[in-house]
Amino acid sequence: MKYSFTRILSIGVGVAIVVALLLLFFFNPETTSIYPRCPSRMLTGYQCAGCGSLRATHALLHGRLLQAWHYNPLMILGMPLVFFLLAIERLRHHYAWAEHIYLRCNSTLFIGILVLITIAWTIFRNL
Repeated sequence: MKYSFTRILSIGVGVAIVVALLLLFFFNPETTSIYPRCPSRMLTGYQCAGCGSLRATHALLHGRLLQAWHYNPLMILGMPLVFFLLAIERLRHHYAWAEHIYLRCNSTLFIGILVLITIAWTIFRNL
């Protein structure tokens, strides 16, 4: 059976995600030093938009939604959007409505709004 590069890459990324989630499930980022520190926080002392995401993911994997929210609410709110965009990416070649949504989400306006939300969150969480 012949696999395309894209198919092999997709399988590799899938395996890497499963391994990363298993590591996060078994090794708590608060008590384990195997995870990298945030370079932005180390350099500036301020939290970036992603700070707390490892701890939030660990909490989510253990079913603790409120604790995950405490660590990084933007990540919790953004996860459904990420899954939606991944689904649209897969469906866009098969359905015209998915291609329409994909083009809207891939627009300068949509991406600009996401960037502004990320910047606003970074500022807000450091006040």
